[in-house]
Amino acid sequence: MKFLQRMFLAVLTILLVSSLLVATTFLLIDQKADAKEKKYQVPQAQTAKATGSTRRVNPVTGVDTITVRTSQVTDLGTLRLINSEHQTKSAVMSQLSKAPGGSFQVRKDILKHLNQFLAEADKQIGGMYLSSAFRTERDQQKIYQETANKKLVQKPGYSEHQTGLAVDLQPVKALKGFYGEDLRKEKAFMAANSWRFGFILRYPENKVNITGIDHEYWHFRYVGLPHAQYMHEHDLALEEYHELLKYKGQLEIREGGQDYTVYWREARDGVIHYPGGVEAEVSSTNTGAYIITVKRK
Repeated sequence: MKFLQRMFLAVLTILLVSSLLVATTFLLIDQKADAKEKKYQVPQAQTAKATGSTRRVNPVTGVDTITVRTSQVTDLGTLRLINSEHQTKSAVMSQLSKAPGGSFQVRKDILKHLNQFLAEADKQIGGMYLSSAFRTERDQQKIYQETANKKLVQKPGYSEHQTGLAVDLQPVKALKGFYGEDLRKEKAFMAANSWRFGFILRYPENKVNITGIDHEYWHFRYVGLPHAQYMHEHDLALEEYHELLKYKGQLEIREGGQDYTVYWREARDGVIHYPGGVEAEVSSTNTGAYIITVKRK
């Protein structure tokens, strides 16, 4: 009997010691995991104060994720869709600056790119000049009323010209009485090279059924790089670019030796999430979503 009691106590002791060893092991694993996560995590309070966002690195995958409230997003608005179905809303999202060659204005942040485009045209086709740029809603109303062909003009409140991102450009040669086929070389240059400076030909001849506007060889819209390059290379109107991004969720683009990942993100409870990188730019789409352009290392 005593032998059985001693055996029972021995087994019980072994079980208790084993349980303690297992518990201690799991505790050490948890502590190491916490320490590793803290090592990779950017302090949230500091980041939120600086950018209105938080950044967290997954200790296993090494992928960092940015979380930001839509109310705190620095929205460039350069990829917003403006057409007959999408109003300009808060039209100008940046300070306006005087454009070269007249009394026209454009967004200050695109002026450098416009000047570069004009300078290249000076060398290649004898120059271009602005025939229109930013318009107030009153300006647009007047133009809409005076234009007989409504397929060449948007209603006030639905025009890209009200954003400061759109310009109408004409070859200088047109001032000398040349038009139509006489400007074929100049028009070809404008359409083929605008993307290099962040502009797209907004109303191409083969996209009338998508844009709802007849072909306008003179109307260029700033969307920035790498987007302009991608749309040019894949023959996409802005509407199609939006649809492609929405369908795929993200695009990998290489431009000028730099790698980018472009994300389509829907806001959830006023918050958007996206993987981090060297730096990121955010633009609302005017359809409820956001396009995030992340520059990779």
